[in-house]
Amino acid sequence: MIETKRMIIMSLFDWEQRKFNKIANKIGATSSAKIPNVSYDDILSKRGVLNKKISKLSTGKKGIKFKENDILFGKLRPYLKNYLLADFSGIAIGDFWVLRPLESPDFLFYLIQSQKFTYISNISSGSKMPRSDWKLVSSFHFDIPKINEQIGIGKVLKLLDKLISLQQRKLKLFDQLRKTLLEYLISEQKIPIVRFNSFRKEWKVFRLQNLIIKTTKGKAKADMVGNRSIYLDTAYLNGGALSTVDAPTDVYKDDIVILWDGSLAGKVYHGFSGALGSTLKSFTPKYSGEYLFQYLQRSQEKIFKNYRTPNIPHVVKDFITIFKVNAPSLEEQNKISTILESIDLLIDNQNTKIKKWKKIKEHLLQKMFI
Repeated sequence: MIETKRMIIMSLFDWEQRKFNKIANKIGATSSAKIPNVSYDDILSKRGVLNKKISKLSTGKKGIKFKENDILFGKLRPYLKNYLLADFSGIAIGDFWVLRPLESPDFLFYLIQSQKFTYISNISSGSKMPRSDWKLVSSFHFDIPKINEQIGIGKVLKLLDKLISLQQRKLKLFDQLRKTLLEYLISEQKIPIVRFNSFRKEWKVFRLQNLIIKTTKGKAKADMVGNRSIYLDTAYLNGGALSTVDAPTDVYKDDIVILWDGSLAGKVYHGFSGALGSTLKSFTPKYSGEYLFQYLQRSQEKIFKNYRTPNIPHVVKDFITIFKVNAPSLEEQNKISTILESIDLLIDNQNTKIKKWKKIKEHLLQKMFI
């Protein structure tokens, strides 16, 4: 079926099979000139962009010299997908191929992101430090259109990348806004930095145990096969796939869930309902579960630092009796929670948008590079 589609497209649009070394040259000339150095650590994996400004890149190391429109491809552990279409001249430091396009740079850049190139570049030599095999990749045949169509394909995918980048910057702004609001609206003092005009009373300090009705220790395990309840384990709480177990539902959406054991012991979650996994505990709140969650999340680093055992990490046994919470009236708690919930919803929606656009790009890469 795939071969038939490929032949139809090639006949309609005048594509032809070419070896990779007929569409790109591998550059090997080295230099230690004082121009920007690019290493694996400078590239955002799978995104093909730098993680810092060009002016912040180091200089003076010896490596392969590249120029504008060259493509850097990380040949060491190619599954990490470290690649960059350069818009400046510099030195590639470490295990890179520097590929110089013979036709459209943008087309070549997206070709190396295609399933076909990923497949051949991951047939590597070496087990501990796998590297792509140039002899194999350079002689592999790819379906290539005429230059005008290469340029058109490159433009479409580049525009999509710009859109994804724009959405990611927007997400970053939402994250920064949330962090600022969390810092300003929720306080460890008697009066927060920012406050609604209608409230004047000082906040009170409570021990956590005085703000919860009960604590529940998780008992559910993955091998309890059944469809009685959603299984609340760390994988699912962190965005993984939903699974079910034959265990009663013991956590509800307003409860706060806290990871009790493991490297991230002390991490808090909210908004879930199901059967609680055995490494977790939950707190049923007396008042606003959303406010209590936001307060604990604001204190997340403090919990990691001060309320865990040092060796095998787990939350200290007397956590609810020693951890203190500053809280206003229930009405003010609810107003604060409403604002922070709305930001959380914006962040969730933005993440969904980004996933959608990435899926579209993945689909186009699959369809355009057969």
